[in-house]
Amino acid sequence: MAEWSGIVPERRRKRRYEVSLAASVKIASSTATVPFEIKDAMIRDVSNAGVGLSLSLRTPATRSDFSKLFLRRRACHIFCRVPGSDHTSCLSGTIIWVEPRMTAHGSEVHLGVSLEDTDPRELADLKSFLRLKENRDDTS
Repeated sequence: MAEWSGIVPERRRKRRYEVSLAASVKIASSTATVPFEIKDAMIRDVSNAGVGLSLSLRTPATRSDFSKLFLRRRACHIFCRVPGSDHTSCLSGTIIWVEPRMTAHGSEVHLGVSLEDTDPRELADLKSFLRLKENRDDTS
């Protein structure tokens, strides 16, 4: 996480919790340069209000591809299994910032996603998980 901390200024008012959750991401796109579905994404952190996620993923897309894809905010769906849940959740939102980096393995992209479009029932599992994390932090 520390490697990203100086790149994008922190704008959240709520505390972030570091996590490591496997996810797949579907991004609404009219271009074919970036796959519509990315299956090997990783959720790196969530806010305690459940309003944002950061994802790190690897893709063969170039910095130019990402510039074209994210000229405007894009809708996305994040599929993940929240710890303590017995099903895969679909968290829907909008990508609000993107930070691509070129690596030896392709592009690594850090995305900030606002979850304002998520169904409240889907968000309930995430909020329950975050309450547990808050309670653990309070007792530490």
